[in-house]
Amino acid sequence: MSQLDFDAPLSQYFFEDVSEHLKSNEIYNLDDLMDLIYINDNNWWKSVHLEKETANGILKWLYDHRLEGVELPDSVLKKAIELTKPYYGHKIGVVAGAQFTEVVNPETHFKKVPQRAGFMHSERSQIVPLESFKVPDLFNGREGTNRGDKANCQLSAEDDLQAIHSWLKARGKNQNTQAAYKKEAERFLLWAIIEKRTALSSLPWKTAPNT
Repeated sequence: MSQLDFDAPLSQYFFEDVSEHLKSNEIYNLDDLMDLIYINDNNWWKSVHLEKETANGILKWLYDHRLEGVELPDSVLKKAIELTKPYYGHKIGVVAGAQFTEVVNPETHFKKVPQRAGFMHSERSQIVPLESFKVPDLFNGREGTNRGDKANCQLSAEDDLQAIHSWLKARGKNQNTQAAYKKEAERFLLWAIIEKRTALSSLPWKTAPNT
């Protein structure tokens, strides 16, 4: 597993609204962010005027990347662990997708554009999560070659994205498990569209991305 670049701009890891807000408070990279947390561990988010929900999202993101070089103070680590427990009922903002990479956007004739893996630009070039991702009609899978007879299909999904959502719902209710499956589903869907230029449901059965 690769290490995070603590000197890279926060825009490489967080959504623009989050990174720009932190930048306006002189937090330019992960190194600055970690310094802030260590200096004022309990109220770090208040000192940069973050909403609690966004702060929780950042904290959970840091905890999720603890194997990539993130080390949190004990008191903050305890809070981060609480965020992984759904029974605490914390509101956790979505502050980031997967790490920054270069992918091909099929809606711009496969021209390479920088964006986050697991996310794609919509028609207005906004980065969106899987829940609101609009798959190009050419690759939505409504007529996928691996689709069965709709009359005998127990799955009500009309396209590949709906099928993924149905599959995710069947993976259990554990948040960590759901997040892991969702991440892989995003990667697989984009790999099919971007690398293979085909609908997910039209992939050859033995085809799989190199991981």
